[in-house]
Amino acid sequence: MTQQPLLPPWNPRRRARTGGALLACALALALLPALLQGQGVWDAATPGDPGSAVVERADGLLHAGASEEAFAVLAAHLGSAPDDFEARWRAVRLAVSLSVTGASHRVRRGWALEADAHGQELVRVRPDDPEALAWAAAARGRHALHEEGLKTPARLAKETWALTEALLYRHPDHPLGNHVRGKLCQQVAGLPAAARFFGRLFLGSALVGQGTWERAEEHHLLAVTGDPGMVFFYLDLAETLAAQGKTEAAAAVYRRGLAMPDRFPVDQGFKRMMSERVGALEGSPGVDLR
Repeated sequence: MTQQPLLPPWNPRRRARTGGALLACALALALLPALLQGQGVWDAATPGDPGSAVVERADGLLHAGASEEAFAVLAAHLGSAPDDFEARWRAVRLAVSLSVTGASHRVRRGWALEADAHGQELVRVRPDDPEALAWAAAARGRHALHEEGLKTPARLAKETWALTEALLYRHPDHPLGNHVRGKLCQQVAGLPAAARFFGRLFLGSALVGQGTWERAEEHHLLAVTGDPGMVFFYLDLAETLAAQGKTEAAAAVYRRGLAMPDRFPVDQGFKRMMSERVGALEGSPGVDLR
């Protein structure tokens, strides 16, 4: 994971910045967590499927830590097989991941745009599939994070919200869907009063009205319960608890996440973040890794 420069001690009650960056951060769904598990479609394609060898090769590269190479394999295949769902959702996952770990804003934004483009194709192929909706929401949120200004990030936020609404209406316990929704609620809840006022104009009353700490905690708990082995889910649940002043509970959740076995190489990066957050709660200097 690429870390940001050291900052003053992390404040669990830190409010998001106003303006475009503020609304964009609300969409950092990181989403990233979800990028690392197929949420029920992780198995390789059915033997005999034309894309099965491609999927197998890409999965092998991912587990070896070669994410960009894995994406290149999938993208080349999708150029001639655009409706290959197994390859497409893996491409979204990888692009979302790279939009978080890229070495510069320009690189991260490029991957975010790739993720969103593939996410839209995913919904085109299977408009009612829960995994398509979940990955599309994750990708749209990453795109929003890298856009400037106010209106564009807000529009993308509303679209992310709509995707999770469609998903959770049919699958209320979906782990990734709840994680994305929880992150949105978490960031909206952290907006200053003035920003929440303007947020209603651009984000809509539904998103702002449900953007509370209680709702964020509820969705993050559902995500962890639905997939207790997803390391990153513990990070956002703990941050939501810490922001409410529930310091002991937050530290306990961080430690639960640290105790989880790694699924993928990137989990070590998430665990470094949680270790630093625990140190911040205990008064040690922290690192802002958003």
